[in-house]
Formats: sequence, C-alpha cells, structure tokens
Amino acid sequence: MDAGRGCSISGGEVSTSWSRGPVITARGVITGLAVLLLSLGTVMLAVRGDARASTETAATTAGNPSPATPAQVLNALKISNPPAELVFLVDDSTSMAQDGLYSRVQQQLLSYLQTLALEKPADQVAVITVGTEPRVIYGPGPPTADIGLPATANGGVTDFGQALSLALDLLGQSPQGIEVGGVVLLSDGQLNAPNDPLYDGYNAPGWATLHDRAAKLSLPVTGYAVPLTKKPAYIANQQRALSEVFSQIETLPNGTTDLPGALGVAGEQVVNGAVAKAVAVDSDKGVKVTWGGLPSQALNLTHPGSLDVKVTLTSQASKVPLYVTGLRLTAPGLPITVAGTLPGVELLEPGQSVTVPVKLTWEPATSGHSLGGATRRISGSLMLTAVVGSTWTAALQSAFDDMSFSPGALRGNSAQCEVVTGTGSLLWYLLALCIACLLLLTFVLYLARLSGTLALTSVESATGTVHLPPWPWCVLDTRPLIGERGRLSVWRLPLGREMRVSLYLAGKRRGTVGLYPGDRAIVVGIVIAHTPFSRHTRQDFPEY
Repeated sequence: MDAGRGCSISGGEVSTSWSRGPVITARGVITGLAVLLLSLGTVMLAVRGDARASTETAATTAGNPSPATPAQVLNALKISNPPAELVFLVDDSTSMAQDGLYSRVQQQLLSYLQTLALEKPADQVAVITVGTEPRVIYGPGPPTADIGLPATANGGVTDFGQALSLALDLLGQSPQGIEVGGVVLLSDGQLNAPNDPLYDGYNAPGWATLHDRAAKLSLPVTGYAVPLTKKPAYIANQQRALSEVFSQIETLPNGTTDLPGALGVAGEQVVNGAVAKAVAVDSDKGVKVTWGGLPSQALNLTHPGSLDVKVTLTSQASKVPLYVTGLRLTAPGLPITVAGTLPGVELLEPGQSVTVPVKLTWEPATSGHSLGGATRRISGSLMLTAVVGSTWTAALQSAFDDMSFSPGALRGNSAQCEVVTGTGSLLWYLLALCIACLLLLTFVLYLARLSGTLALTSVESATGTVHLPPWPWCVLDTRPLIGERGRLSVWRLPLGREMRVSLYLAGKRRGTVGLYPGDRAIVVGIVIAHTPFSRHTRQDFPEY
C-alpha cells in the first residue's frame, strides 16, 4: 500500500471540513471521523475499482468476459465490514505534549471511536498507552469514546516492546466471530526503553519472542504505522518496531494531518485481508472435465462415421466465478484428427456445470501394413485444452492487493480412447517390386546382349562360324566348328562394349581375352574374329 493512497468522495455524499488553525472544529472532526475504519475502506475500493473499469474493459482480450468491479466482488462475497479487533497503541510519552500534538490526537481518536460505536458496535477495540510503563486502559470491548485516555502526555520514555506484548495478549484472546485484527501505532518518536532489557534495542531477546507469538495467532493481523511526525528516522523506527513482530505491515499517511483518512486506509487493508481469506479456498481449484457418450468398445475407423460426445465442465470453486476460453479438442496418439465445434467462451458460476455437445467425425483411416490387409487396435486419448480464468482476477490483484489467487486449470481433461483402423496391404507393394525388378532385369539383359558372329580358325585352317544369341552369355562346343574337342564361352557385362571370350581345348590351358565388336584375337592358337551384323539387317549390333 502506498503511503499516500487515499480517496475523496464528492457529490454531497461525504464532505470533510478543516479549520485553518491547529485545532479541528467539532463539526469537521465528527463528520470526518464518520468515515469508519472499515466502511471508508470499502467505499474507497469500490470507487477506485469502478474508475479503472473502463480501462480494464478496453484492454480485455477479445472473447474474454468483462472483468468484475471491486464492488461486485464485495457484494458477491458479502463483505463490507468484517468483524475486526483493533488495538490502538497511543504514545503518551513526554515528547507528545509539545505543540499540542497529544491533544489533537486525543480529540481525533475519541471522536473516531464515538462514531465507530454508532456504526459498527460489533467490532472490538482496545487502547494501550505507550510510555515508560505501557498499560491497557481500555478493552477489548465495544468501541466507545470512554476509554480513560490520560488527560496529559507525561509517560516518560517510549517502550514499544512492552506495548506490543500487551497487544498480542489481547489478540490471542479474541472473542468468537472476529475475523481480522490490526495494531495501530500512533507515535511521534522512536523506541526508547533504557530500563527494559527485553526490548532496549531491536537486538534485545524480547523481539524474537514477540515475532513467534504473532505468528501463532489464529487470525490475520496487520501492523499499521501512523507516524505523528515527518522525521524520516522516527518513521523508519516505527516501521522497524512493527516489522519485528508482524509479517504484514503498512505505513499510513501522517495522522495529525488526516487521522480519519489514515485509519480509513487501514480499514481498506482489513477489507483486503477479508477478501483474500475468502477467496483463498478457491485458488487454483480450476474446472473439472467429465466425458459422456464415449463407447465402451473401440471406435471403428475403417468406415466413415461420427460420434456424439458430451463434455461437461464443472467449476470447482465455491465462491469465485470462472470461465474457460480457447476450447480445443484433439486426439493425440491416434492416426486421425478428431475435431468438433466448441464455444469460444463458457462462463461458470461457483459449482456450476455446463455440458457442451461435440460431434466427432472421421474418414476411413489406416495405420501400419500387413501382408493381405487387416485391422489393428490403437490406444490414444481425447484431449480438451482451454485457458481457465476468472472475471475477479483483475479486481483481486489491483483493488485488493491479492497477487496469490490463481483460477487454476482444467482437471481430468484427457479421456482414454481405443480405435480400430485398417492396415495397408503389402501385396500391391510386393507386386510392384517384382514388376520393377523384372523391368530392371530386362533392361540389364538388353544392355548386355550379344550380337554378330564369331569365326574360329585353327592352325590347320579349319574354320567355323557361330551366330551369337541375343542374350548376355553363351557356351558352345568347338568340335563342330574347328574339329577339336573343347568349349567356347562368350559373355558381356551391361556396361561397356567389350565381350569376354574364354576358350578351352583338350590338352591345352584355358585362355581368355577381351574382344571389341569387329576385332580379332588369338586364343590358345585359335584365331577368333568378331563380325557385327550388317546395318541393313534387323539384327544390327548396338552402338556403344
């Protein structure tokens, strides 16, 4: 809370009048203090929040509902003036007697308590004087101006520690029904307890004990420093005293200038605490998703079809309204995309359930392969995604200083789903592979085919001619060709023009030679000559 934050209300509802002198007129004091500790805080929140509403609405993302105002939040929670116990620590040390400071505080505080008695009699009030020997002069009891405040400030030194110890005694025994507490320190000086070894300096042992006692209180308590001086060192010292005891403290505006306004800011913090406590049970609860219409058996995706599914959204919050936006349904792990029409936004009151019908459709789907084609089961899930929000979030953060609240997320937004799909047949792939291999083999054989004639001539001038067959290899008997027993092998590789000729004759070593079209060679004494086919025939030797 900023030190200077406050609120002025015009239009004839509330007006505060101050005299020019240091002493406040009776009319000004009574009218100003009529803005109670809690009611003023409530009004300030409502006015401040409504003033921001137009800006927040303009910044709202398209599709999201308009944010609630602080006044709407308070009305829904039925919070306006939560029962509170307020302990006032009034400095009556000798320094307060200077410049009429004590008399001004006395007049304002008594008038405030008198008005509080008329407007909020259910609150509990206690007053403790802070001097050499702090003591409880009133309470806890109903608010009243008859608190026995000393007429003059002559309390000597300022023992904050003893006064805070008495305040914790009272807060630890708060009557039933009290929801929040506050300790308001009204002082113009700093810690000064030379004769008190427990609290003489913040390193004294008593301060750690006070902190432990405050942490064990059953109700949330905030410490409020209301400096009655403008000296930074004194203000820092009062803040230090409260922070040594309470985990949450606030420094309010200068009390002698506007004590009612300062206490009104304290009232605002009491309301903030009540709101935070009320919505804490709903923080991060989110929205539960339940699924209806899913079959007990696997979905058959081998044929076109559809399925009507009911998605039920249930708010798990008990007080805070929620909404969901960006609803989207997917099917991770499944071989198909399942889609349905979902609303852009769904508003959910606390505990409310809304059922959204979704029509899932699909085309025939296949997954994997089998030899002859079959079906298979696949396990996946239906997944619903969305953003969960609350129309209260902006007001809770900006107006009530509650940054811990979270609307949560979707719960149970995944549903297991089994489907049956067809499988692709491998027979067509095998047939295509065979055809491709056959074509490739045919092409290779075509490239490696033999052509033309081979003429073999022996030493005895025996000559024989053979027509080469149109395939890559052949084996011939040499006896009919040259009259000698043996075997002639001819083959050709797919690449290149060269033929390989191997000749074996009885009683001689095998010989092998490469032979290009139209060439001749001698192998183991036999002349072998190749003659390509004539270009005028249909059996021409191919060009290489």
